[in-house]
Amino acid sequence: MRTLKVFSERLFDGCAECEMKTAIRCVVKGRVQGVYFRQSTREQAQQLGISGWAKNLPDGTVEVLACGAPEALQILRNWLHNGPAMAQVVDVHCQPAAPSDSNDFRVL
Repeated sequence: MRTLKVFSERLFDGCAECEMKTAIRCVVKGRVQGVYFRQSTREQAQQLGISGWAKNLPDGTVEVLACGAPEALQILRNWLHNGPAMAQVVDVHCQPAAPSDSNDFRVL
């Protein structure tokens, strides 16, 4: 975690005015509900300076909307393939999305 924090501080140092934000919408399949997945995603996103949300879907998947710098989104996307320790991720499908106006990352 320390490495991630140091990397994210370096990645976003002085970048408050840059408008290079993009967004992705990901659906994560597997054992991803009831295993602290959404909250862990929020923690990862906050460390990376990513805004958006994570929510459980009725079919047992988790949907994530993430908005931030492309490099940070790639790090989060890679993390989603594993998730927290108790998760068992089977598949992650991501596609481009419209950036949100939110400045925080929420668990819905």
